[in-house]
Amino acid sequence: VITGQLTVNETGINEISRISTTDHGLGTAYLALNRGGTTAGVANDPSVDIIFQHNDDAGADNNYGRIRVDISDPAAGAEDGRMELYTSISGTETIFLTSDNGNVTIPAGDLTVGGDLTISNSAPIITLTDSDTGADTQLSASSTSGSFFIKVDQNNEVASSQFQVHLDGTERLSISSTVMDVQGVDLAVSAG
Repeated sequence: VITGQLTVNETGINEISRISTTDHGLGTAYLALNRGGTTAGVANDPSVDIIFQHNDDAGADNNYGRIRVDISDPAAGAEDGRMELYTSISGTETIFLTSDNGNVTIPAGDLTVGGDLTISNSAPIITLTDSDTGADTQLSASSTSGSFFIKVDQNNEVASSQFQVHLDGTERLSISSTVMDVQGVDLAVSAG
């Protein structure tokens, strides 16, 4: 049992430490980071952080990344945890991913997906919210008949909303609550 701070120093770039087991049974080997003792857990209490540090170009220690696990709900038998991933942006540790109650949140920044993105749910909906106006636009496949819906300003937060289609940098179709306008192209309607 180590009761104080444990420091392991290595001057090279080799493996610093290894924790291993020779048991190859069905169970898993794990590293337990426990903060609690005998005190009761409290909601939103940070549990343990794993911090990734390195020197900046002035030689000072800086945190470049962090994994944090908090107690979301400490109720015995119904415990919920929250995990937060941080990275340093312009010298400030910033949350870029949170997992809480089965929901994953990307609080800031862009999400880039290099492959296909599949959303599978009994009522799959993508909601786009303009934080300036509060207007919600939804792409929805929530249907018993295999239909697909585009819902612009779903909750009517902004007057005179429009649905527009732009091709090659030019607006070609505009739909408002009263008018459908097709610009610069021939409109052809063919029977089935």
